[in-house]
Amino acid sequence: LQTQWNLGFDTWADSPLLSLMRLGFVLMLNAVVSFISLKAETIPRFLILVGRNTLLIYIVHLMILYGSAWNPGLILLFGESLSAWNTVGFALGMILLMSLMVIVIHKLKIKNKQLVTQ
Repeated sequence: LQTQWNLGFDTWADSPLLSLMRLGFVLMLNAVVSFISLKAETIPRFLILVGRNTLLIYIVHLMILYGSAWNPGLILLFGESLSAWNTVGFALGMILLMSLMVIVIHKLKIKNKQLVTQ
């Protein structure tokens, strides 16, 4: 049954319950991560490297997605025309690319330290 009165209220965007649901999801995710951190004996080296380079990862991924003065960005090439599977593929590709970037930076830092100390 559709009403005649459309007051511009969008349930999925304007509902306070949606904000509470998002807050609940964040709190549950925080609880899971806290539980895992209590049970873990050591932190994997890769996670430490990613944690040390989060700002760089954030900036580079924004430049790839939205562009900069030097490149147009994927948003201008594809817009909002990707299917769900293509979006998942691009997201996994971005995660792989950022992981490889962190590993390469770490290798270059080790090589640079060896050159400086010799």
